[in-house]
Amino acid sequence: MKKLIYLVALTCISACYGQLTNAILFLQEGNIAKAKEQIDKYMIKEKSATDAKGWFYKGNIYEAVAFTKDTILNKLETQPNAIKLLTEAYNKSLSLDKPNGEFAKQVPGRLEGVWGTTFNLGIEKYQMQDFKSSLEYMSLASIVKPSDTTSVINGAVIAMQAKDFVYAKEAYTKFIGMGNKSKKNYSQLYYIVKDELKDKEATANVLAEARKNFPTDSYFMAEEINMAIDGGKKEEAIAKLNNALNTDPKNANMYYYNLGIIAKQSNDGAKAKEYFQNSLKADDMYEASNYMIGFICLDEGDALNKKINAMNMKDYTATGKALELKRDELYKSGIPYLEKSYQVSKDDKLKVQINNLYTKLKMNKKID
Repeated sequence: MKKLIYLVALTCISACYGQLTNAILFLQEGNIAKAKEQIDKYMIKEKSATDAKGWFYKGNIYEAVAFTKDTILNKLETQPNAIKLLTEAYNKSLSLDKPNGEFAKQVPGRLEGVWGTTFNLGIEKYQMQDFKSSLEYMSLASIVKPSDTTSVINGAVIAMQAKDFVYAKEAYTKFIGMGNKSKKNYSQLYYIVKDELKDKEATANVLAEARKNFPTDSYFMAEEINMAIDGGKKEEAIAKLNNALNTDPKNANMYYYNLGIIAKQSNDGAKAKEYFQNSLKADDMYEASNYMIGFICLDEGDALNKKINAMNMKDYTATGKALELKRDELYKSGIPYLEKSYQVSKDDKLKVQINNLYTKLKMNKKID
């Protein structure tokens, strides 16, 4: 009885290895369909899971399936899936074989070749403007060769054109994590999470990391300040703006402008105007600050006009004319700032407002 069991076991082992042998022979003969059929049968066996040779030849056969030009064989497996499976098979063989084993020596070269072919397919699809397929192959290339940065950054760029912002986020995050911590890469990742994905948590995290790596960069500094302002964290924003004035004085116009906006939101018009004036001391053509001072002057004039309109006849007779002169002077004082703002912005609505002011104040001027 024991001999019978032993013979049955030998028969089973012989049959299993027969499938692997057949797979190898069919591969050598160029009969890829039969080779695939035999290797698939062999690899589902429990004992095959730890066979470095079996995994290596599965990689060989699926590589042939992936890159064959035979249209009939193309139906055996989709090319992208075949690339995934052969990569998995080669890596499995590498992990199971001895460091200097027969298959371990061959796997790196095989994977390098697969990577090159897959990467080139991604480039070909990109040149055909098939961005979705191009991205798929570039993604596969980075799976085949995880240490390669070229396929990762190419995938990130292609993902932007394919409008796959989830993939773009992952690719830029991976690329930065591989040591490519440039301002450009952080700026692109920040744009993706902030403007495309509108992920507030990711936006805050990316900005914090960018600020850590580029502590004196004006763009990231300004974004951090804007985030504090938008979040209603007034005191935090003021502290950051004052710090920015010390660390980045060349952009004082922008920081004073933001301080002015916070003061205006707090209904402190005088302080707001002071900040905007400081902004213009740094850059007298800074459009936003010119605009704000101009409209603060108009707001002050409107407030005085409202007071005049509410007067009774007795009060108007006594002080109305003087107040009207003061009102008109306020309106006139705002015009030079609005004109400078228009010089930069060329905003049509602002042009109409300025021309209306000219008419209202009987000034013989007009912006064409």
